[in-house]
Amino acid sequence: AHRMEMLGEPGKVTISGNTFKFIEPYFLCTFRGKVKSKSKELIDMYTVDRIKPELSVNGEGLYPNEKFKEIVNLHFYSTINYYKAERHIIRVLEKQLSPKLHYHSIAHTKDVCDAIERLALSEGITDEALFLLKSAATYHDAGFVEQYEHNEPIGARMAEEILPDYGYSPQHIEQIKELIFVTQIPHKPKNNLEEIMCDADLDYLGREDFHEIADRLRLELREHGKIDSDRA
Repeated sequence: AHRMEMLGEPGKVTISGNTFKFIEPYFLCTFRGKVKSKSKELIDMYTVDRIKPELSVNGEGLYPNEKFKEIVNLHFYSTINYYKAERHIIRVLEKQLSPKLHYHSIAHTKDVCDAIERLALSEGITDEALFLLKSAATYHDAGFVEQYEHNEPIGARMAEEILPDYGYSPQHIEQIKELIFVTQIPHKPKNNLEEIMCDADLDYLGREDFHEIADRLRLELREHGKIDSDRA
């Protein structure tokens, strides 16, 4: 803490990577790079920017609202250890995803996770369903580590193999598998959670970065022989 205070900017809250792991569910933070401790060990450094808009009064990021308290209780009292489970699959994706996946990359997985959280909180979901949605988001494209086509069953199998180690019950995993399968095109959601999952998966279609992301999809489809021209 003393090292973070020494290296931090005046008027800003600076924290280590270990602290960031604890507050990540509630606050927006900016990664500032790695710094050396007195023992010459490298430490991740972040600045705390604000409370997440969905968890703050009037979305201003200054004062916590009731949802903030509900999410804190969820993390403290749920049997699910979501963030450890997330870090596990992210490590797998970082090591095994092909560099030719310009669209279905780890960035897409993180993007869908962020969209899931935003949409779920706006729908008032602050119970374990939030963990199930975010878990499905982290696994919905994990099957790409093994094959390009029909990868959803592989992602579902990976979730079934890995998630029991992080407090997920068989009922949790069955629901996660259903959320993974609903991302198959064409989408056919049957309930509110599945609608949120589908909306998050295609969230970029209505954003300012649409052209940049769609261009990555075009490049990926060409490199995998799915289209033979830019016009297609």
